[in-house]
Amino acid sequence: MKILILLAALLTATTTIAEPLPELALWPKGAPGSEGKTQPEVIVTNRNGERRVYQIHNPSITPFLPDAAKASGTAVIVIPGGGTPGTAI
Repeated sequence: MKILILLAALLTATTTIAEPLPELALWPKGAPGSEGKTQPEVIVTNRNGERRVYQIHNPSITPFLPDAAKASGTAVIVIPGGGTPGTAI
């Protein structure tokens, strides 16, 4: 019986952690200059697991918030990507 209670608690905790976070659209009607563009986003994953995303017409950001007990008021913004594929620096 104790094992079933433990498994139920773990399942509940895992489900809570795995819930999707809200995305915030940077432009609610799409990025300027993307009016009328309806192509779907293209996501390409290479052998290393790195992803490239093309044709983004409605960019967004996703906040990852800490537990209220651990929140310190400090923020970190991660903005990956940029540049032309295959460009050497």
